[in-house]
Amino acid sequence: MMSTAEARQFRQAHDTDARQLYRKSKIELENIANAERGERIYGQSSKDELIGEILNHRYAPSSLNEASHVLHHEPGENWSACEICTG
Repeated sequence: MMSTAEARQFRQAHDTDARQLYRKSKIELENIANAERGERIYGQSSKDELIGEILNHRYAPSSLNEASHVLHHEPGENWSACEICTG
């Protein structure tokens, strides 16, 4: 389990990366996505889809969920919709 400091740092890195990606052109995002995939895929992807793909590759959704859990749940608190609480 992440510490509070690690969770805060992870979320901050994600949010900073997202802001920087939104400033890029679609062509730049396609190049980044293709480089991170390790293969070139041609097709129609919106700018938002490309940003989502890049962020999901860089920041695993399970780690983002864990960071949210650490930052927003009090000790002993169980939320039925939280995979960390119910897992």
